[in-house]
Amino acid sequence: STHREQLIRILQHAYSGEVAAAYAYRGHWKSLKDSAEKTRIKQIEAEEWDHRRRVGEWLAKLDAGPNPRREKVFWTIGKVLGHTCFISGWF
Repeated sequence: STHREQLIRILQHAYSGEVAAAYAYRGHWKSLKDSAEKTRIKQIEAEEWDHRRRVGEWLAKLDAGPNPRREKVFWTIGKVLGHTCFISGWF
C-alpha cells in the first residue's frame, strides 16, 4: 500500500480509538462522586472528543473518512468499559 493509504489507516485507527476512550472516561467520571478527580476526568473526556475532531479533519483533508466497522467495534468497547465503571466501583 502507499504511504497515503498507510497514513489514512493510522488516522482511522486513532479516530476510532478516541471514541472508545471518550466513552470509557465518560463512564468513569459518571461513576464518581463530585471531586477534583471527577472534574479532571471530565476534562480528559473533552480532550478525547477534541482529539477525535482533529483527526477527523485530517481524514477529511485526505478525502477519507472513518472505517465504519472499526467505529462500531470501538464505540461498543467504549460503551462497555464506561458501563462497567459503575460495577467495578463496587469492588
